[in-house]
Amino acid sequence: MQRTFEHKLPGRVDAIRVLLDSVEAWAQSVELPAKAMFRLNLVLEELATNIVRHGYKGREDGLVDVNVVDDGAAVILTLRDRAAEFDPFKSAPQADLDEPVRTRRVGGLGVHFVKQMAGSCSYRRDGDQNEIVVTLPRAG
Repeated sequence: MQRTFEHKLPGRVDAIRVLLDSVEAWAQSVELPAKAMFRLNLVLEELATNIVRHGYKGREDGLVDVNVVDDGAAVILTLRDRAAEFDPFKSAPQADLDEPVRTRRVGGLGVHFVKQMAGSCSYRRDGDQNEIVVTLPRAG
């Protein structure tokens, strides 16, 4: 049995908290394990923040379609937006993990964490839309 969460995120940073609270309530209702809920929240916050801040660049008319499916074995997160074309998995700066935090270049660390937590992640451009799909393990 698939269980689905859908949300339209306005292109505002303050709207991300509402999204995260809503997805957490949904995750509890489908009895998502705590580790899976943590991963989902972290990945969703990182990717949604990047889209709103860097993709829409403060344009409040931008929307992000958020879809989460719990299929019993995995949690599949899909984000669709109409911002400029950008593949975070290929185009985001590489995180320099060897550099000390105080001198490390900003950027890339969040996408690095997404890749580490995901079973798989993909990007595609479909017409005027970006589509990001991240599959996360449901089990702890």
